[in-house]
Amino acid sequence: RIQAGCGSSGHCSEEDAAAALLLALNRARIGESFKLYERSEPKNIVEEVTAARRNNLSSARGGATSVAGVEAPIVVLGPDDWLKRHVRPSKSAAHALTCESIGSATSGALVAWLASETRKANLLWANLTVDIDDSENAATHIDDVMTGVLRQAQGSAAVLFIFQAGFQQALSLTRQRKAASDSRSTLGWSLEQEEQWRRAVDSCSTSEALWIGMCS
Repeated sequence: RIQAGCGSSGHCSEEDAAAALLLALNRARIGESFKLYERSEPKNIVEEVTAARRNNLSSARGGATSVAGVEAPIVVLGPDDWLKRHVRPSKSAAHALTCESIGSATSGALVAWLASETRKANLLWANLTVDIDDSENAATHIDDVMTGVLRQAQGSAAVLFIFQAGFQQALSLTRQRKAASDSRSTLGWSLEQEEQWRRAVDSCSTSEALWIGMCS
């Protein structure tokens, strides 16, 4: 990082010229990768999927993609905070349903949207939080959801289950750590907290996936 004209004497044209020359030399030496990067905004997954389906329809040949398949509803189910980050606001007509945990009654909507004969979901994406402190009931809820999905999924459906442990704790600690690193913040961040954060991140950095390509 180059800081020019930050001394007590104020702006300095000579410093500006030297800094500009140094940047130009680095650009010539490193190439196009030496540049300022704009802050990337999180993509709205629903809009990405909707655009992809429309593109597939417009380029389809011989009826490979049906209008019904493109217009069928997209259903997203998960905690409200997660929906706000990945789904809302969305210009597409997706069904975003709040479900704070896998034990919630609203988790039943996951299977209901697959079982419907008139409005079967074309894409169903769910993020279900599991309470690890209640492991016995949590295992039962997971079995019920997986069994219901596999029973109701069509023969040509692709089903993917992903299990990631400790994500919420890692996310919470990451936010606290970021807030504490702000120069304007009065919050402290100890070595013990740093170690706790590292353990949480390492714990959730891997996941288990169960991919079922065809259900019949």
